[in-house]
Amino acid sequence: MKKRILSLFLAFLIIFSSIPTVFAEGVKKEASNKELPFEVIEEKGRQYKSFELPELESKRRSRSVQTRAAGDEIPYEVSIIWTTFDLEFPAEGLEMFLIEQDSDITVGSAIVKQPDTNYHFIDNGNFNSAVKSYRLLIEDSVEYDIRLTKDPGSGNKFFMTITQITMPVYKAEWHTRPEVTKPKVEAKWYNSGDIPLELEVPDNNENYYSVMKLSEHRFAWIDNAKIELTPNGINERLLFVADELGMTEGLTSTEYIRGVIINNGEEQKEGKLEASGETPAYYFKVFGDHKTLWRYAMWEVLTVQFKSGEKGKFDTGANDETKPVEIGYDEKVAGNESGRTVDVPTATPLDPEHYEFAGWKVIEGEGADPDKVLTTDEFNAYQFKANTVFE
Repeated sequence: MKKRILSLFLAFLIIFSSIPTVFAEGVKKEASNKELPFEVIEEKGRQYKSFELPELESKRRSRSVQTRAAGDEIPYEVSIIWTTFDLEFPAEGLEMFLIEQDSDITVGSAIVKQPDTNYHFIDNGNFNSAVKSYRLLIEDSVEYDIRLTKDPGSGNKFFMTITQITMPVYKAEWHTRPEVTKPKVEAKWYNSGDIPLELEVPDNNENYYSVMKLSEHRFAWIDNAKIELTPNGINERLLFVADELGMTEGLTSTEYIRGVIINNGEEQKEGKLEASGETPAYYFKVFGDHKTLWRYAMWEVLTVQFKSGEKGKFDTGANDETKPVEIGYDEKVAGNESGRTVDVPTATPLDPEHYEFAGWKVIEGEGADPDKVLTTDEFNAYQFKANTVFE
């Protein structure tokens, strides 16, 4: 009986004495997770992150060269960790490539179809077990940040963390006559609540800018178009949406992450800059959110006026003319992205028995022709390029 009790005691002692060692080993592994270096490269018109991998660890020790067949799994394994707030995983997946470090020969690839899953590279017939140095290529994006880490005790397994970031790209959209003077417009861009990044609205429509200081984002693919980026260098850290929005309750992206323009000392998403000297007045509106390209849109303010003409009248009487109303350059009477519209008066003939209203003529402004009557479609599609008078 005493021997049995002693045996049980020794068993419990062995079990409990091993517990601290297990916990200590687990903490050590987590702390030693090492982020792998990368560089950004361009291949076939696309931008990739290229991670330099540690030497491939062989499971079997053999002096003979082992060559795998096409379609076999390559020993490297990647575990995908998708950390996002509201960014959906790409429907077409993310393709990774395994490339020999010295020869730049692609030896395998893998298409990541879903997150939180482990993936192996599939041999394309070029993999040779005698080669030990490789790099991993994956397409880069301004929608998310990609980091690759490795636990020293994990063999040939790597952990790829993909984290959603705030859309860092912005541009200006000037709708104005080429000969007029553009004002200098101060603006701000908020990524984290009350921490603004000060910038100036660019004076051109061509360039795209990045609020990130990181050199890794040299261009972006937006709406299936390759966009060259001009680094602004005003933000030194990554803009993680998961941190900024995912852990902030009661705030929407438009309240938390936003662009504004400074107008008379006030921060406004839309409004009107008054004329100053030779610089005309401008309407403005900031479009964009944490997933969409930021656009600082500016419209030169133009006037529109309607005259009833000699044979027509408005509700107030014959030969009337309306007071000039304002609209933005390039805009139409309705259907504008800004939401602005022009109230078109109802014109009726003085002598309805002998004359009917056929449509409006442009007597002053772009394409003015007192003899041409615009059809309904032409009138609705007419874009204002100058102060305009219809009759």
